[in-house]
Amino acid sequence: LRDFQEATALNLMAQDGGMLEDLPPITQFLNRLLALRIDMQNLISEAFEGLLTARIEAAQADGSYDRGLETIVGDSITIAGRETIYQHPGAGTPTELLTVRILEPTNPTLLADALVTAALYEGLLLINTKSRRAGVQISAPQMMLDDGSVQRRARIVRPTERSTMSYKDLAESNWTQTTPQIFELAWNAELQSLPAQNEKVMHVVSGLLLPIWKRLPKDAPRVYRFQTDEGETVIGRHVKSEWADIARASIEAPPCEPDTVWAGLTTGKRAFALEGGLELRRSMVKNAWRVELTGAAPNSLAGLKALGLFTEIIAWQTRLFVPTDDSGLGILTALLADHPVAPT
Repeated sequence: LRDFQEATALNLMAQDGGMLEDLPPITQFLNRLLALRIDMQNLISEAFEGLLTARIEAAQADGSYDRGLETIVGDSITIAGRETIYQHPGAGTPTELLTVRILEPTNPTLLADALVTAALYEGLLLINTKSRRAGVQISAPQMMLDDGSVQRRARIVRPTERSTMSYKDLAESNWTQTTPQIFELAWNAELQSLPAQNEKVMHVVSGLLLPIWKRLPKDAPRVYRFQTDEGETVIGRHVKSEWADIARASIEAPPCEPDTVWAGLTTGKRAFALEGGLELRRSMVKNAWRVELTGAAPNSLAGLKALGLFTEIIAWQTRLFVPTDDSGLGILTALLADHPVAPT
């Protein structure tokens, strides 16, 4: 940092040793970067790319990354199922759960392209000793971890996908370096086994979404637009198959008895919308299933904790949970007394 300040004549440190609260304008910062040597500019660009990549991947992992409106294209797009999961009493447009079937071309990476990638990026030819699949190892952007350390990572290029992993995980995996002859045989064998088209089935909630928006899953908030083979244009919110099963079950009259709600939550068969914009659902947190309450306002946390719920800060977010031990049903009963299950 001292070297950077001396080279750019930018003072970023406060007298107490911390960072300045009012940092220089970004335009001034970028102009001073241009005065640095090229090798120093490259180091700063690499550090920035690592930080940006880490933020994007963290957002993708926790489901908060917003890709905007995405258009689905394919050789064939059909609606295999259509169910009304909500009907607003004052509007004629229903909320529908669509099961969409998509046929898309495989478009694999050919052997010649894989070899060009290996030569261009000084990659390694790999073989998976377990699956006997081939891959090309190239460098991937480094990632800055929460503790400030830098994680070196590699990218594995495969015929139909690209995956990224740390060098530590790579060393502990089944990938090992191989000869060009074995690599070519394995790569071509996989190409020959691939179908001309891939079939993908996804679930989309379309129609009137605003009345049930808070009931939609918080993870992977992706919005798609597509046109079916019949010419119907659809814009909808993608949901996972688990949520689709929950939505189908909620078409029936929702049970309001605490023991029935508790059974639905602990088994993962149901999620429940409560009055006041709250929602109860089962969530996987730190490799364990928990009963989570979402939608609570910050000023209501004290009252909810007084009922027996507890909070935990995860990825800089305060999350609220109902204990799953013997006290859970009693705490849920008290919660439902203040916030009954909302009508479907």
